[in-house]
Amino acid sequence: MGLEIEAKLKIDSPGEVRRVLDCLDGELVGTVIQTDHYFDDEAGTLKASDRALRIRLESGEDGKAATIVTFKGAKKGGSFKVRRELESRVESCESLSAIFSALGFSERFVIQKSRQLWRFEDCHVCIDRLPLLGWFVEIEGESEEKVASVQQQLALGGLSHIRESYLCLLEERMKEAGLSKTEILLEDSGL
Repeated sequence: MGLEIEAKLKIDSPGEVRRVLDCLDGELVGTVIQTDHYFDDEAGTLKASDRALRIRLESGEDGKAATIVTFKGAKKGGSFKVRRELESRVESCESLSAIFSALGFSERFVIQKSRQLWRFEDCHVCIDRLPLLGWFVEIEGESEEKVASVQQQLALGGLSHIRESYLCLLEERMKEAGLSKTEILLEDSGL
């Protein structure tokens, strides 16, 4: 069973975080575009129980692409976002979508983001840009202590953790703006 332990932090600009990572000898892995397709049943059972089913299409600067299916369990209590996470690479988004459909799940929302991936102190550090939301840093590691240590080293200690998913944050922002789209892509930043 995989466990996701994560700190998600809202930032104004990524420049300082990148500079600190570079100065501390963080390893830049690369930049990818991730297009996340979220699925649920007609009643919204997964969302109502704080779970998620996602197919991610990921394309890198190097031209490599991947399709990853992810199940996320409900979040546990605490200041960090801790939840069960199961992932696997798959061959075909279309075939998996058809399987989900046969099981009663349909695509409910699509979110696209740009993600710069770093490795630092046994953690993954992601600098994310999302339409309508702006810039975030996600720090994921094997323990809350490691994640907290990296947060401090990156001079992000004063920032509050965001426990909501990007999907929830986008849905809230769209509701505030009176938008009813179910697909938010990077080119939608100016909505």
